[in-house]
Amino acid sequence: MEINRKLASIRRINNLSPIEGADLIEVATVDGWKVVVKRGEFLVGDLVVYFEIDSFIPHIYASFLSKGKEPSQYNDVKGERIRTIKLRGQISQGLILPVDSIDSISFVSGWMHDDGVGTYLAVHEGDDVTEVFGVQKWEPVLSANLQGKAKGNFPTNIIPKTDQERVQNCFMEIQKKSKRLKTEKFWNEQLQIVEERSTTIPPNFKEPTYEVTMKLDGSSMTLFKLNGELRVCSRNLELDINEDNKDNAYVKMALSLADKLPEGLAFQGELMGSGIQGNRDQLKEHKFYVFDVYDIIGGKYLTPLARRTECSLRDFDHVPVLDVSVIAPNSVVEALKFAEGASINHKIREGVVWKCNEDPTFSFKAINNTFLLGEK
Repeated sequence: MEINRKLASIRRINNLSPIEGADLIEVATVDGWKVVVKRGEFLVGDLVVYFEIDSFIPHIYASFLSKGKEPSQYNDVKGERIRTIKLRGQISQGLILPVDSIDSISFVSGWMHDDGVGTYLAVHEGDDVTEVFGVQKWEPVLSANLQGKAKGNFPTNIIPKTDQERVQNCFMEIQKKSKRLKTEKFWNEQLQIVEERSTTIPPNFKEPTYEVTMKLDGSSMTLFKLNGELRVCSRNLELDINEDNKDNAYVKMALSLADKLPEGLAFQGELMGSGIQGNRDQLKEHKFYVFDVYDIIGGKYLTPLARRTECSLRDFDHVPVLDVSVIAPNSVVEALKFAEGASINHKIREGVVWKCNEDPTFSFKAINNTFLLGEK
């Protein structure tokens, strides 16, 4: 499932809870995220600007993150990356700023409106303000064996990029799909208020089931044949398959699998091994683990069962499958608990991915907090 990740967005504080032994801080709940904040700075129901983990925030908007030191630099911008941290035993994921923190830049971005009487800040819950703050998604630098000459950007006109939304962001959507919500909230634009309406469960409704697979800590790779041409992509780029890239790990893997590839099916997965993400699983050779198969001609993803079957028939390695048919987790806490456990050859795995058996376009992931706390 391709997503447009909202690294910075307008959210609402759902809950505030004390932290044992801490007088100056408390934990705020924003959707499924827990964030440590200064006690008394926010109230339940406040609209705020929420920055997700892996956001790289320019220094001018959150200089306090540098703690008086020279700020980090990413893509020629000074700022800091938001990480998963632990404070007083409480995991904190993200950053919360007051919604009026965008006042100074809102005229430029279009968030301030003039009704003839005065100006006012016009933002709504769910608004994406990533570009307003110039936030970038932080990604690790590619190792030397993954760098190569690019043919162009990832061909999204042919194949969607793959990523799954985090369970903390889409838990209400998961519950809605499973028809577990008795009421739904919606924004009444005319009255400018949040209202609720009752939901109904259709007769003979059957709750959707999910395949659950291990999320591996590798590098995203896509390969396919189209009109007889072998093509290979990293997460963001398509790479040339030529002499200039003869030592590139993506290209070498694509060439080794070329004879197995059918025309018109794109195999997407994790490239793992030496020189990739520190090779946490200590693989002795590079391996490609498939997590999705896209039918280019049909313009759709294969179902989990069809994907596993296709991989078996063509002798492709598949990401480890933890379950083939379970219902969605009942809470974010339950999902995060499921994310814990071992990887292929490491005691701590990155996480798990749920993909709907009945609707392969719907999926979500839970990242293991222990893994996130150990990230460099």
